[in-house]
Amino acid sequence: GARYRVTTIFGAPDTLRDYVTAGDVARYVARRMGEAGGSPGAVILASCRPVSLSGVLAVVERVLARKAFLTYRPDPSDNTAHITFSPETRPPGWRPEGLETAVRQVWNALLSGLPEGFAGPHDPAVAASPALRVCPGL
Repeated sequence: GARYRVTTIFGAPDTLRDYVTAGDVARYVARRMGEAGGSPGAVILASCRPVSLSGVLAVVERVLARKAFLTYRPDPSDNTAHITFSPETRPPGWRPEGLETAVRQVWNALLSGLPEGFAGPHDPAVAASPALRVCPGL
């Protein structure tokens, strides 16, 4: 992918998934624990904004400002069912960050300590890209 080498994705490009970050979940849990009544019981913490694997790829390429090189192969586990949720399933007040923000946060975290072979924050192309600037709150 990002190292200009082909990465294999096991799944179909049109498979829909629902993505949230661990940070979003942690903020929700911490907020609920601080409220009277504490535990809400079982809740579904989903973005309710399904996106295909090819849609995730488009977001990643936009945030990284480069092409990612992928190949898709059939998932040997046959985990191809769409995973989506209706907005009515979300608990009141649950509003996770969008996928682009999440990808930008992960990319910025990687830039702060990348292994050899990646462009780092001092690379002129990275430093000049407004899309790759560190997100507030990181």
